[in-house]
Amino acid sequence: DRFNGKPIHRRMNTAFQRLNELHTQLSAPPPLPRIGKWSVRAPIARGGITDLYTVAVSDTAVESSILKIARSAADNPLLAQEARALKALQTNNGTGLDTMRNRFPQLIDKFEASGRAANVVSGTFGCHSLDHIPSRFPNGIPFVHIVWMTNRLLSGLAVAHETGIIYGAALPNHLLFHLAGHGIVMVDWTCSVEFPSNGHIPLISKRWAAHYPPEVRKKEVYCATDLYMAAKTMLYAAGGIANVPRRFRGWFEWMTAESPHARPGNAWLAQDRWRWLAKEEYGEPKFVEFNLPMSVDVGANE
Repeated sequence: DRFNGKPIHRRMNTAFQRLNELHTQLSAPPPLPRIGKWSVRAPIARGGITDLYTVAVSDTAVESSILKIARSAADNPLLAQEARALKALQTNNGTGLDTMRNRFPQLIDKFEASGRAANVVSGTFGCHSLDHIPSRFPNGIPFVHIVWMTNRLLSGLAVAHETGIIYGAALPNHLLFHLAGHGIVMVDWTCSVEFPSNGHIPLISKRWAAHYPPEVRKKEVYCATDLYMAAKTMLYAAGGIANVPRRFRGWFEWMTAESPHARPGNAWLAQDRWRWLAKEEYGEPKFVEFNLPMSVDVGANE
């Protein structure tokens, strides 16, 4: 009952203890990679110029944020512009902004990692991209929902314009809707433009090229540019002009006029007209529950 002068049971206990330690080390999940001070939880998406991840300040933190990091240092100025725009939106105390801060991501951090710019913004979990919602509706999103979606988008654009910022990205993949609460988050401000200035929208999405007005290709930009893009995007969501009630068609023609000077230059004005049309069509505003049909595509559930 002894081995090398020690009781066998003590040697066995020591060996089992060591085996348990090795098993724990081998079965434990690997430490999360870090970018700057942020622990990377998981990749989310690959954008046009950035990679997106969910991140937290520590391996054990419950709440997550979203990190966007440029794939090329050449695009650092675009991330810097986004940071400036979001900071301006957070600090502006203009008309109605206090009740509309949830229209925009909150800038949490900005830094460089390996020479590439990175922004950390508040999470947009529980939202659905307008890029994906219409696929659930063969004939487009019912127009009664287009009404509140457009109303939310116009108010967000109006506040941005009051802040001195043209969004430049009112495209389906940048508009996230919280369907249960009828909310919107306008993401990706890398192509935003401060005005008055001689700036222009620096990138055109190839996928959504038809959503940009003629002046963008002339390196010109106006508040009316955002209204054109917003109208085109909401027409996409509705499934085309054929699905738009006749009462609203003139509004879409107004927003998508070829010349920016033939469109309204004020998003509040565009919204006032939109609300009047909605009241004429549907009566007094009321909350209409949005039920999203299940996707027929495996893996497409959000």
